[in-house]
Amino acid sequence: MAARAFGRSIVVRPLTGQGLVEVFEARDPQLERRVAVKVIHRPAFPDTEFDERFRHEARLIAALRHSHIVQVYDFGVADGLLYMVMEYLEGGTFAERLAEHAARGERMALPEAVHIFEPLADALDAAHGQGIVHGALSPANILFTARGQPVLTDFGSAQTLGQLSLTNLTGIGGAPAYVSPEQASGKPLDARSDVYSLGAILYEVVTGSPPFVGDSPAGVMLQHVTEPAPSPERSAAGLPQGVAGVLGRALAKDPAARYGSARELVRAFAAAVRGEPVSVQGEKLPTGEVPGWVKPLAGAAELLAPLIGRQAPAVNETARDRRGLVATILGMLGILLAALQFAVAALDLVTRSLARVAMVLPYLIGILLAAAAVLSVYWGWRAPARGHPPDQPGADRRCVGNLDVVQPRPPAQRHHYCGR
Repeated sequence: MAARAFGRSIVVRPLTGQGLVEVFEARDPQLERRVAVKVIHRPAFPDTEFDERFRHEARLIAALRHSHIVQVYDFGVADGLLYMVMEYLEGGTFAERLAEHAARGERMALPEAVHIFEPLADALDAAHGQGIVHGALSPANILFTARGQPVLTDFGSAQTLGQLSLTNLTGIGGAPAYVSPEQASGKPLDARSDVYSLGAILYEVVTGSPPFVGDSPAGVMLQHVTEPAPSPERSAAGLPQGVAGVLGRALAKDPAARYGSARELVRAFAAAVRGEPVSVQGEKLPTGEVPGWVKPLAGAAELLAPLIGRQAPAVNETARDRRGLVATILGMLGILLAALQFAVAALDLVTRSLARVAMVLPYLIGILLAAAAVLSVYWGWRAPARGHPPDQPGADRRCVGNLDVVQPRPPAQRHHYCGR
């Protein structure tokens, strides 16, 4: 009986397989090397886009060049089956390593997990940068080379299989235990879905089991959608401070509340393992890394903020948070620019007012001088003649030297003594 072949790769033995996906160890006789062949069966119901999705994802994955992403050599169709030929990784899977620790009644050391996941996070971010979402992360598709280097495999399975991936990948990786809420709900995926799945794997590293377990894949996926992840401290006492918060953020139901990248998640996890302070709201800055020019900027903003009816943000409250620090600096710059705008507007108002006053000032001076002249003439005309005080009713006038003296007396006794 002829050996089964896919392209020029001849099957040696099956590795894993259930449902729509099978994986074989094979041999390339021309290049004399071992390879892995992933075979994807077409769904029973008509799907005109299935083959095209497979080819599209295969091309994208083959174009990825990263030392911690499995290398794709070839893909095509053989005997009506879609296949992909990849490098053979003989170091076993991460799922097998976790099982070995569990069999010994222990858990993987957290520094060892950090050493494994740091390059994997870099690989994920590299794929995300090219618009490729893994969509099926689990301990079973994290493999190791003969030298123990971790490698991500099974990129694109979720995209190729569509909704079938959630049930048909169960046999090769237990995918429902690690799917994101949006994937379990059938919503479009992006990089944040992989961040959630990576957080679920880290949760299993810390506690010994995934965040949600159940009797059926559907029941597990429902928990991902509806139930908050239990605190890892319930199952793992004595965790370094901050680990629970990091995992809680990674497993947030809302994608916007998660870490923005796989690298950011693993960096925060590593910091928590080392006992460093970690923020579940943003990436932490090491102590003393706040730029020196920020405090003078904060002082100027605090001084000028009342001019525009604002309160300057306190830089000390965000000194360890990169995102918070950036937001604070932008807020302070906004206050300074608003204060500058206020000062320019006030100066412009004063300048325009002075210009108007200068234009009417000559007319105003002329009006004031004319008014003064008219009042002087009017008051001079109304004033009595000097040396001749007016007669008063009921008074006598007497001569005292050259002066008239008026002396009041009854009307019946009025006389003039000056011969006037």
